[in-house]
Amino acid sequence: MSKSLQAFSDRELLNHTSSLVASEREDALRVLLCLNEIESRQLHLKLGYGSLFDYCTGALGYSSSAAGRRIQAARCSARFPALYKMLERNQVTLSTVSQISRCIDENNSNDLLSRVAGKSQREVESIVAEYQPLARFADRARTVVVRVPAAVSHATTDTAIRASGEAVTASASLFQPAPEVDACEKNDYSRNGSEHSESTPEQNVEKRVLIRFSVSPEFMEKLERVRAIAWHRLPPRATYEDIFEFVLNEYLGRHDPANKQKRREKRSKGAAHVSEREPVPGKRYIPAEVRDQVFERDGGQCTFVGINNHRCTSTQALQIDHIVPVALGGTSTADNLRLLCAKHNRAEAERLLGTAAVPH
Repeated sequence: MSKSLQAFSDRELLNHTSSLVASEREDALRVLLCLNEIESRQLHLKLGYGSLFDYCTGALGYSSSAAGRRIQAARCSARFPALYKMLERNQVTLSTVSQISRCIDENNSNDLLSRVAGKSQREVESIVAEYQPLARFADRARTVVVRVPAAVSHATTDTAIRASGEAVTASASLFQPAPEVDACEKNDYSRNGSEHSESTPEQNVEKRVLIRFSVSPEFMEKLERVRAIAWHRLPPRATYEDIFEFVLNEYLGRHDPANKQKRREKRSKGAAHVSEREPVPGKRYIPAEVRDQVFERDGGQCTFVGINNHRCTSTQALQIDHIVPVALGGTSTADNLRLLCAKHNRAEAERLLGTAAVPH
């Protein structure tokens, strides 16, 4: 590169990045065409690879999931050329094409492609689920044993292995989906994947409970709302187990007779009752009712709007920000408060007060 990135202006850096992404997209499309041509000529067999999947992982160095996505996208776009045009226009991604490939056919292609254009991965999951209805199944919970690294303490494994459950909704999987695998070559993945590998001396096992149940889209909305509201009380990158555990603890803390009795005993010993305080201009304290008002007014979403008029879409790690900082005379009233995600809150504080005034 003839010019150092550090020498770029902000606008030059953004334009340069956009140009690279456009080139990257073009290269990805060429890769799909090449994979289709390699498969049609059976070149992977001539090179000693039993499948196109083996060739992609062994010769090209793709991971199992990356190879699966590209193979599915290549085959699907060969069957439905309109998909290739959609990839060119960035209306779909390799991941969403991989999802579409499971259910698209000559009868539903026009309807399906028009519905998924420009949609997010979660939205495409919901649409694809409509074309692949599942039989309703009973709730199920069973004990399983999972492998955990011996070097990781038990306290850490409780967080690290939290995704050992599965549940399906009418619109999307409750737990995060597994890496995309080429359905036509899943035997290759089974042989190579760790899921079926033998135990090694570095691994221990621990008992977990595998839970499977279906929920409504409304349930998922509530779950994500809990995640947004309680982000500061949940672990970083909280799993669904973290959220369920938080909600269960909250309910038990409020309604379990044993906990209620402990609170009665504490009050009887003269525990001080902390009353709600009124908003005080010039102070940082924000009453709970004002916090709730700001959260609802701002729609539970970061309100920062960038120079390109794009509003931040973050609903995680939201913080109440003083538009006019307290240090500059700002008050803790609703008209001087807004929701910002943690990163935009810090960026705004540094812009207004300077980096030296913001703790790190």
